[in-house]
Amino acid sequence: MLAANTLVCNKDRGVPGDSSGSPTYRYFSTTQVGTTWAGQPVGQDILVDGSRQYVGYYDGHRRLIIKSRVGTGGWTTKVLDTSVDWDSHKYITMELDINGNLHVAGNMHDSSLNYYMTSTPGNIATLARVPTLANSTLESRVTYPQFLKSASGELYFKFRYGRSGNGSEYIYRFIAPSRKWQVVASRGILDGQGNSSAYSTSPIPGPDGYFHMAWMWRDTTDVSTNHSLSYAKTKDFIHWQNVQGANLTMPMTKQSPATVDPATVGSGLVNGIVGIGFDSANRPIISYTRYDAARGNQLFLARGDASGTWYRTRITRWNGVFPVQGTGSLRFPFSVGAVKRAANGTLQLNYTCNSNTRTIVLDEKSLGVKSDAPTPSPLVGSPVLPVLRDDPQLVTNKTTTKSGKSVYILQWRSMPVNGDKPRAVIPPSEPLLILEYRAP
Repeated sequence: MLAANTLVCNKDRGVPGDSSGSPTYRYFSTTQVGTTWAGQPVGQDILVDGSRQYVGYYDGHRRLIIKSRVGTGGWTTKVLDTSVDWDSHKYITMELDINGNLHVAGNMHDSSLNYYMTSTPGNIATLARVPTLANSTLESRVTYPQFLKSASGELYFKFRYGRSGNGSEYIYRFIAPSRKWQVVASRGILDGQGNSSAYSTSPIPGPDGYFHMAWMWRDTTDVSTNHSLSYAKTKDFIHWQNVQGANLTMPMTKQSPATVDPATVGSGLVNGIVGIGFDSANRPIISYTRYDAARGNQLFLARGDASGTWYRTRITRWNGVFPVQGTGSLRFPFSVGAVKRAANGTLQLNYTCNSNTRTIVLDEKSLGVKSDAPTPSPLVGSPVLPVLRDDPQLVTNKTTTKSGKSVYILQWRSMPVNGDKPRAVIPPSEPLLILEYRAP
């Protein structure tokens, strides 16, 4: 009998699949941006626009810092007027609008808005706090800020108003000529009706011209109360449809005809471990994790079609269970990406289990597993990274972005999650690094 919190990944099944022409990136350089707070693994951000790089992070004093440089030139620094505590939800996110001005949001978890915008493109010295975007009431309790961009480059801002178990999601649209924001749907897009909240993916552009989004509902602050995996698509963030193409009334609720998997409370659904991909017929395929009939964690796929039916299948055969329960920031031993089309009528899905990255190759028609094996890394070369001290408690965190032929990795070390609770001893700062890898 395996102990609780023990999860054993699949044994190798076949050989790694075709990478479908994915490029190989070779290590090019490492740059130290500065030092960063190591108390919690809170998310930090890197944004690359041509030769200009922007980095948003919390420094050793927990202050939100924005840095910018062109090429390999010197850094320009802007210290913003907000400081993070022990809450790992309070990540930083950045985006550029169509005029090239930088927008920054961060340090929010059921908190008042922390939002900044430049008045001169490329000049972070002009970053200034924007106290209200469109609705001061909604912006008094913000969580999970996300920037979205339409196919034409229009900027949108998505966030949750309220708290876990009692919240609604809203989207704003940025009007570039006036530098003002407007609410897209006055009642929001997802409404927990006072007794739940939605945990959604960022809407992603699909090959069919729609943005696609999945979410699950949660009834309390405990992750074990996640239930009812759902899906919708949109072209304008105002009008939403289910997989059948039927229009959905806004805001979407638990009663909306958008359910993918009617998993009940206690079924092991994990918010944040959900991916959306597409097959060669542009049908959405949602990858996610939940318990199987034996109450063990497994990866599942759900594929929708124009009839409105979702076909669900289990694709792993893990042993053991890692209980899906608890409040605050939690770390699970598994994650999953989105399916991608591959060669010879197959699909590929990358996932991790116990820190091991693996690739499942699937028959596109049946979604049957053809192989499950370790994933070869597209990154070639192992840079020697500076380490201030040898501390086995520290975990490596990273944020990745692509620009042109380069992959940029923002990397740092921190203490692991601690349920968003303070530690008795605050660890010293750690180096914050940019690793660049380039394709031929």
